[in-house]
Amino acid sequence: MKQKLCKRNQAWISRQLQRAQKEGMPLSFFINFPSIRAAACNGERLKRRGRLKPDWNRALFHQGWGEVPIVGPRGLVYWFEGFDKEQLPREFMPLWEDA
Repeated sequence: MKQKLCKRNQAWISRQLQRAQKEGMPLSFFINFPSIRAAACNGERLKRRGRLKPDWNRALFHQGWGEVPIVGPRGLVYWFEGFDKEQLPREFMPLWEDA
């Protein structure tokens, strides 16, 4: 059984190496892709259920725009969304950087 699992895992890593060489990307991307995809699917599921919220305390401000992290119930950041000055809550207006 152990030989069968080792052979299967080695074949999977070989396929990922071939994909990485073909696409010209690092092997680590293809190795980590299943977990990245699982996290994205989990984020979409939480979004459908209304469990994701913007965390304005960790917002990043740039010249003329900003981005706010969208976090889950456990505080995990799933993605960032950009925003304009009109979408910014009043208490964070002093942090806005005009272009």
